[in-house]
Amino acid sequence: MATPTIEVYKGDDETLNIVVTDSDGDAVDLTGSTIYFTVKRSQTDADADALISVSDSPTGTDATGGISTITLTDEQTEIDEGTYYCDLRIVDSGNLVSTYLVADFVILQNVKRDLP
Repeated sequence: MATPTIEVYKGDDETLNIVVTDSDGDAVDLTGSTIYFTVKRSQTDADADALISVSDSPTGTDATGGISTITLTDEQTEIDEGTYYCDLRIVDSGNLVSTYLVADFVILQNVKRDLP
């Protein structure tokens, strides 16, 4: 199985809409869960050395529909062009921890560097 890839342009704001499903393709109820998204240079880097570390606690219809929104700011994506490692972990309301996604996280270079 190929490693999934998430591509983001350097310095861009980016919204990652994640839909969590079970093995049957049904939405997982995320009510009371916290979703953690982390980007690191190496998979073995300490959490304190993460380049990006954000979380989301879905509510309402998003939560029951298995939807989490991870928002990355332009400051967070202002890292060197290249390929990094990321994961998405879920801590549910009963404190059960599960890794939902491990992927390559690619920062792409924009053509224009300075914005007005």
